[in-house]
Amino acid sequence: MADRGDELWTVLAEMFGATALEAKYGVKIPRTWRSAISQLNDFEFARGCRRLLRFRRGVPSLPEFLNLCREVGAEDDPNTIPPAFRLTPPTDDAKGFDRWAIVANRKLLRHICTQAERKIFYTDRDPQRALELLQPLLEHKRQWAQEMREAEAARELPANGDDAAWTDRMARAEVWVNEIRVAHAARVAA
Repeated sequence: MADRGDELWTVLAEMFGATALEAKYGVKIPRTWRSAISQLNDFEFARGCRRLLRFRRGVPSLPEFLNLCREVGAEDDPNTIPPAFRLTPPTDDAKGFDRWAIVANRKLLRHICTQAERKIFYTDRDPQRALELLQPLLEHKRQWAQEMREAEAARELPANGDDAAWTDRMARAEVWVNEIRVAHAARVAA
């Protein structure tokens, strides 16, 4: 069975022509390509290969291919999104959620999307590690929602819903996430 790198090189040769591929990169897949695509999960790799059908600028560079794999766009068919990543739109009458939990979930989704625009992601090929990266965000989101409940009960709720407290919570969560990333990189390097 061919590995992912060989599979991609075959796809690129079939789509753009072996001559064009060889002229740009040589006959064999470069090590940097092989290393980079080994970091993609199966869904990202399949999405990138699928999107090559619409790529019109010739043989893509490695950054262009990785962007095809990772960029979330409107052209993606919702039926191809893995069930674990489908989100149900929140409603104000969602069962089991009070208003502050709903607001906190919306704020967290906005934070994650903003970070994604900056190319900061909370995902990993290992689902357990992905959960580990999300844990600080989830914990600080819960704490913010609880603080808002308590402030509302004490009639001390700021008019703006305490955006400053949210910003501070997310900054602390990001420090925690970065500590997890550094620790993981150290374990991998060892």
